[in-house]
Amino acid sequence: MTNLTLQVEGMSCQHCVNSIEGALQAIGANGKVNLAAHTVEVTWTDGLLSLEAVKEAIEEQGYEVVAIIDNKEGVNGDAGDGNE
Repeated sequence: MTNLTLQVEGMSCQHCVNSIEGALQAIGANGKVNLAAHTVEVTWTDGLLSLEAVKEAIEEQGYEVVAIIDNKEGVNGDAGDGNE
């Protein structure tokens, strides 16, 4: 299992929560939004999804993934595609 927390900008209400959690569920991931912290904790089965697919599901709803927090190692990372 992969478990990451993503910093996501643009979330402000229960509709945002439902939109993101629903989009993640639709691709086979579990998501838990924290509006106050502007984060989404996401869990998915290794090999079935990629981080890119998770980010895309969130961004297709109109939100921006701005950072990735690795829950296992406590590392903050840029959400870019690594091609900078």
